[in-house]
Amino acid sequence: MKITILSGATRESSHSTSIAKRLEKKFYEIQEDLDIVLIDNRKLRLPVYDNFENLTNEEKDRLDAISGTFFSSDALIIVSPEYNGGMAGGLKNTLDYFRKEYEWRPMGLVSVTSGTLGGQNAMNQMAAFASYVGACLAPTRLMVSQVQEVVNHPHSAESVRFEKNAEKFCSDLLRFAQIIKNGMLNYSLVK
Repeated sequence: MKITILSGATRESSHSTSIAKRLEKKFYEIQEDLDIVLIDNRKLRLPVYDNFENLTNEEKDRLDAISGTFFSSDALIIVSPEYNGGMAGGLKNTLDYFRKEYEWRPMGLVSVTSGTLGGQNAMNQMAAFASYVGACLAPTRLMVSQVQEVVNHPHSAESVRFEKNAEKFCSDLLRFAQIIKNGMLNYSLVK
C-alpha cells in the first residue's frame, strides 16, 4: 500500500514536518511493507496559484511528479499547522493545483498547533476542502496540541498522548484505505 504524507508548513523550523516524519515512522511500525512518500511543502516553493500558462517548465515538471504521486497513492494524509485560525495558506495554495487527484482518494487529516485545542479551525477547513474535492475523508482525525511539548519532550504527557492517538490514526487510516481500495476494485469490476 502506498501512502503519501503532505506536510503543509512553510516555515523553516516547522513542528508540523516533525509530526509528519513521526507519522511516517509510526506507519512503518504498524506495517513494514508500506511505500510512504513524504512531501515537504517547504521544498516545493510553488508560485501563487493562477493558471498553468504562467508556470515554468521546471514548475510544471514538479506538479506532474506530485500529481503522479497522488494518483498512485492508496491514501493521502495532509498535515497542517494552524496559522491565524486556519490551515496554512501555503498548503492551500499547493492543494489548489490539483483536483482530480483527490476524487475518491482516502484522505487523513492532521492539524498541529502550539495551543491547547489541537488546531480545530485548521481541521475544520481541511475537512471542508476534502469534502468539496470529493475525497473519501477518513473518520479518524489527528489533532496535535502543544506541539512543542510533543516534539521537544518525548516523555511528556502530551507526547505520550500523541503516540497513542497517532497509532490509532495510522491504524484506522490503513484499515479505511484498504476498505476503499477493495470497494473500488469491486466497483470497477461491476461497471
